[in-house]
Amino acid sequence: MASACLTVLCIYLLAPFGASKLAAEPERELVQDPVNLTDLVDFDASETDAPKPDETPAIGDLGASSLATADSQLNAGQADVKTQAGDEEAYETSVATGRVGRRSISKVGLASIGLNQLTSVDSVINSLIWSNSNAEQALALLKATPARGSSPALLALTSAITVQTAVPPRNAGKLAEQLVEARLDWLSRSGQSDKLSQLVRLLPLDEEWSEWKRWQIEYDMVRRADKAACSDAERFALQTLDPFWHKAKVICALLDGQLGAASFSADILRASGEQDDNFFQLVDKLLGRSATLSLDLDALSLLHLVLMDAAHEQISAAAFENLPSSMIQAASSFRYLAPDAALNTSYQMLDRNVQTAGETEQIWRSLLTAPVPAEAALASLHSQQALGGSHLRGLGLNSAYLWVGLATRQGDDTDMLIAQALRRETQAGRIDLLIDLYASLIRQRLEMTEAATLSDQLASDYAVILALAAPSQPLPAVLDAASQKAYDIQAVLQLTDNMVWDADLMMRLDCWSLLPVLDAIGISAPSFDWVARLASSSKGADAFSDGPATYHRLSAPGLLALEQAAEAGRIGEVGLIAASLVQPVHLGWVAPSDGARVIAALQQVGLDETAFALADELIISSLLRMHFNSTSS
Repeated sequence: MASACLTVLCIYLLAPFGASKLAAEPERELVQDPVNLTDLVDFDASETDAPKPDETPAIGDLGASSLATADSQLNAGQADVKTQAGDEEAYETSVATGRVGRRSISKVGLASIGLNQLTSVDSVINSLIWSNSNAEQALALLKATPARGSSPALLALTSAITVQTAVPPRNAGKLAEQLVEARLDWLSRSGQSDKLSQLVRLLPLDEEWSEWKRWQIEYDMVRRADKAACSDAERFALQTLDPFWHKAKVICALLDGQLGAASFSADILRASGEQDDNFFQLVDKLLGRSATLSLDLDALSLLHLVLMDAAHEQISAAAFENLPSSMIQAASSFRYLAPDAALNTSYQMLDRNVQTAGETEQIWRSLLTAPVPAEAALASLHSQQALGGSHLRGLGLNSAYLWVGLATRQGDDTDMLIAQALRRETQAGRIDLLIDLYASLIRQRLEMTEAATLSDQLASDYAVILALAAPSQPLPAVLDAASQKAYDIQAVLQLTDNMVWDADLMMRLDCWSLLPVLDAIGISAPSFDWVARLASSSKGADAFSDGPATYHRLSAPGLLALEQAAEAGRIGEVGLIAASLVQPVHLGWVAPSDGARVIAALQQVGLDETAFALADELIISSLLRMHFNSTSS
């Protein structure tokens, strides 16, 4: 044992020798070229986790008397870590300066770390979001809040609350580490790699945070922030015999072109008894020792994926099976993704609200051929029934296959398949997530298809999707004959505060159930003699009845807790409780009266932007469900 330790120590006593750059290796011929997500979409802004213009990492050392201080007083006591835009080296230096020596930070200071968001989803997301909250309750809510779900608006709100620099809740001292761990865990589960990295960099250099520091090295390597990763790897490798850090050091030598040092360190690691066949196979290939690989896909780690990318080895969806959710956003930096891996990664980023529909479409359209025929992908959705839940949103690879299959298809029956896809996706609870993608696909089809070839129902389907995706945009003239319903939908979606809804329009759409949501956002009922109208109708009250629809009622105790927190002005609690209530349910199935109560609670604590965005989502999802369920056969 002493001999092995002495041998490993020799690595650091020998000067690097025989350095030369890795020769560019010709890419293998593939049936489908690997997809480079970094080239397809402008990810430059997130190539490392450098703070964006509206996010400044900060760490506070706050005393108990600071609980009632204003933002300016809180920020004055923080050691901000700022970066120079466009200067990676300056960024790495500033981050290191913000970390080194931070081994003794007060409990309250630790609990307050976060990002100063200069612009947020709502202006009330500031340093006082936990005012009057109890630490134990805040911790329980953080742990229970879903990291994904049906509402992008509530996902954005939860993210803002989780990363915000804030005065900790009452009695946070004993729970400081647990509060920080719960916030890191939520970001990890949500796949928001970049924000997670920014918070991890602010952690003190204590043993209890060592696993997160290891995660940071993996993140930096995946994001190709090699200077930051290798500086840390070198330091930790000098302090421990843990194979992870010595593997990281080998990778750094390879990436820096120090082939001699990499070869020597890898041989020492192998001689010490390390059993990692995937690692040594990939290192040997990069060193030119071997041309073939036989990797165990079930045992692939992030370090292996970094080496595969460096070796220009295509990374398949099977290789991503063990990819932790915390790396989903970072995985967009891999340059050699197989089509299935590229589709799945981009879908997961779309679902987690870290990538726009436009960026997702750009990646999906880069595939010149469909990995799976549209008919087969459509058949795979047949048994998927969400039944009011949002649990199927995360299973979107077949939805991506289907969309690409339809986008690359030229057959006469493509429009019929699109109509079926819209209904299947509605049943699976994913149509509201994919609506912008299908709107683009429909516009593409309308440029290729004569309107006369579309059935009235198909033309109506197309017009409804376009209206819901872009309420303020004019509909294509070719759909005029079937656009009355779509025009009504646009009129509803363009209603704003202090406006009045139209009774005839609501009658035509048969969407009376949405009145509580409209009322919650300040849209009033018209002045009307409803008794006279009812008396003049031959059907009586039935003339104004909605068709049969099943709604999911939100938890009554949860709604009462939400309203109690709103009454007390506890902003952080309101955001987390609202997300816990709504995210597990498909928005089209949320009982409008319950949705209105959630909206009112958000408004009561000043979360107006989120409230209006949630109302919009509820209305769109309800109208989608009404149309595609009522017209399905």
